[in-house]
Parts: sequence; structure tokens; C-alpha cells
Amino acid sequence: MNISGAQAETIKTLLQGAAIGCLLVAIGGQFWPGYMLDSNVKAAADQATEAANTTSAALLCQEIYMNAPDSKVKLAALRALDSYRVSQDADVAAASEQAIKLFSTAKISPEPSSYRVKSACGDQLHKKPQTAALLK
Repeated sequence: MNISGAQAETIKTLLQGAAIGCLLVAIGGQFWPGYMLDSNVKAAADQATEAANTTSAALLCQEIYMNAPDSKVKLAALRALDSYRVSQDADVAAASEQAIKLFSTAKISPEPSSYRVKSACGDQLHKKPQTAALLK
């Protein structure tokens, strides 16, 4: 097969362009997907941290609520309700605010959401213990 000088030059230019294109794709592929994955990992880590902080604050809220002087009477009244709504018990709200203040004092971030802490704390306090019959 005879290739003329012009055709050889065209083929050489095409091969050089293809090589440069492959090189750019290979180098760009190393950085762009990594950037996208890093942002997804950061978002997932932030969500997990927020959920963990909310759960921790809810547990702290329960502990504060249970250590109040008249907690047994208040807990019996709370558990007597058919269902728990966040706005029903001022004592749960006060305990959750105190738990959130402890988080901000300790400079733990992100600070948990007040509504979520009240809701989780109240829901857990409202539940009747399943093992109460076994303890008697």
C-alpha cells in the first residue's frame, strides 16, 4: 500500500490528536471522579454526624429528665398519654434545651436540632418498657 506524503501527514496528525485526547481523558479522569466522590463522602459523613449528635442529645435529654426530682410522677403522666406530640410536655422541652446547651458549651458541632431532640427524647420516654413485667 502506497501512502502519499499528504496522507502520511494526515495520519500522523490524527494519531497525535488521538494520543493527546487519551492523555487528557486519563489525567482528567483521575481528578474529576475523585472530586465528586469526596463531596458525596463529605455529605454522608455530615449526615451521620448530625444523626449521631441528635441521638446523643436525645439520650442526654432522657437522663436529665429522669434525674429531675419529680421525674417518676411526670413520667407516669407522660406514659398515660395515648400518643406523644412534641409540644405536649414542657419538661421534655426544658430537658432537651438543657442537653443542647451542654452540646454548645462543649463546642460539639453540628449542634443537634431542637425539634429532633425533643421528638426523639419524648418518643423514647413515652414508650412503655417491654421488660417491666419481667422485673416484678
